[in-house]
Amino acid sequence: IAPRLREQTGTYGNMTLPSYFASRYNDTTAIIKIISSLIMLIFFIFYISSSLVGLGRLFETAFGVSYHTGVIISIATASIYTLLGGFIAVAWCDFFQGIFLLAMILMVPIVGFIQKTSFHEIIMNADIRTINLHIFSSVQEIKDGLLLAFGWGLGYFGLAHVLVNFMGIDDPKNLVNAKRVGMVWQITALTAAIAVGIVGIGMFPANTIVPEQLYIMMAQKLFHPFILFCLLLKDWSAGKSTTERFVHHTR
Repeated sequence: IAPRLREQTGTYGNMTLPSYFASRYNDTTAIIKIISSLIMLIFFIFYISSSLVGLGRLFETAFGVSYHTGVIISIATASIYTLLGGFIAVAWCDFFQGIFLLAMILMVPIVGFIQKTSFHEIIMNADIRTINLHIFSSVQEIKDGLLLAFGWGLGYFGLAHVLVNFMGIDDPKNLVNAKRVGMVWQITALTAAIAVGIVGIGMFPANTIVPEQLYIMMAQKLFHPFILFCLLLKDWSAGKSTTERFVHHTR
């Protein structure tokens, strides 16, 4: 998908996916552009809403700021520099956020495992809380995993904020290296996210932990307030990145 999309959008001189669809199918009525823009807008509303909810909860839980104030701060920050700097600002912020996010999500499970728990405690607490640590414990779970992969996973190829990065690369030949970097980042980050959950089982034996707040609670237990602030910026950066992409697309 990526090389052809980069080459064709470059040939047509398109900056957005709706304009590419219109050019590709020679639509002079703007119907394709309007329909595709509406479809993107509908899905972006759900996508960005989930990020803003997370950001609001982060400010509320970690900094004692009201939920609505946290949402407003996040929207304002992303909107201002995206409107001022455009795609270049978003691209550079994505680069630095990617490095920062990876470092932060690796730090918490590694430090947590070394300082606060062990394999024995993880297995013992999992038994107490009846948590199944097998990757696939039944045939039904394998089926559910495959359905999720084909249902949600295939939709990943159509995510506008992913495709715009293919469109924006300087040379289509560099997409091969970009693929390698992207896959290494994804595998490492998602493995670390799983490790957060596993290490968290060993650190918190009680069954009262809210899964969405586990990372924050682990960071509060492990680090000095300054380091904690940096770690929590990870969640803010991730959600803010979603907001800035939405602002860029709506431009």
